[in-house]
Amino acid sequence: MKKVVRSAAWGMSWLRVPLKNLPAALKSATQPAQLEEKLREAFAIQTQRDLADFARFADGEAAAAYNEQIGRLGEGLQSSHLLSGADYSRAYHEKDAEEVRVDGGKFVGLRPNTKLISLDNSRGVDAFLASASAAMEPAVRDNVLHYLQRTFTDDTPLYRLDARATEALEEAAREAVPPATEPVLARSLLVRGSTHRGLSDAELSLLAAEHAEYLRQQNDSRPWRRLWIFLGRAGMIAAVFLLACLYIYRYQRSILKSPLRSLAVAALLALMLLLAKVMVASQQSQIAFRATVEVRNRLVQAYQDVMNMPL
Repeated sequence: MKKVVRSAAWGMSWLRVPLKNLPAALKSATQPAQLEEKLREAFAIQTQRDLADFARFADGEAAAAYNEQIGRLGEGLQSSHLLSGADYSRAYHEKDAEEVRVDGGKFVGLRPNTKLISLDNSRGVDAFLASASAAMEPAVRDNVLHYLQRTFTDDTPLYRLDARATEALEEAAREAVPPATEPVLARSLLVRGSTHRGLSDAELSLLAAEHAEYLRQQNDSRPWRRLWIFLGRAGMIAAVFLLACLYIYRYQRSILKSPLRSLAVAALLALMLLLAKVMVASQQSQIAFRATVEVRNRLVQAYQDVMNMPL
């Protein structure tokens, strides 16, 4: 399954620019105290030696060599992908991604053996950053490593999961795979019942699939089946309604004299018919039978209360 990550910054300029500008910023300083506190803390500039180590890369051939080292550092950082802990645990679990979306939405393949590293894995992150920092001069290597360790946190990963693109690829992969089917001979045993363990979810799913296929075949072979079912239900409802009307006319004529009681009886009758529909649906969706019976009992009690209302 293809996973998609996207670069968290364009061309890693946000990481390279401070490194490139650092020698020029330190060249004019003679003491670390002359630097901004934020700059001192970012690169661990604590001594005059630290100042001198970076300042010598400010001009000439040394500056060109320093920029080349920064380029190799960037390539080393791109050899693996630092993801936030949430992105890593949600989608990858130490598996390799297959595609990366970079600037402008372009998709590129990853290098062989490219790994994904969670920023929650402090030991793995430190080892990876130390390996990437090996591209720098030994004199400034520890300072650069300190800068990288402060830069990459769970809030500022090098790459982020592109959840939308990943879901689109996963959906396309699922649609490309035909459904798995297993033919079952007619009159063969699907599941074996047991009074001790009951039926598993897989066995219930198999029975549900068999029943759905049976209904489909019945509807295909008997086009009028649904019409007959509809007419049968409509006939049952009409019969119940007519019997209720006959009973009221024969034994409870007093209800007809009160419009309020007549309306209440009609509403209760409609609720009873709706309850019958719910009870059928409850068997299909496994709704609790006790709750359905309790509702029925309440409706019967309400009907009896209406019948006992004084005129």
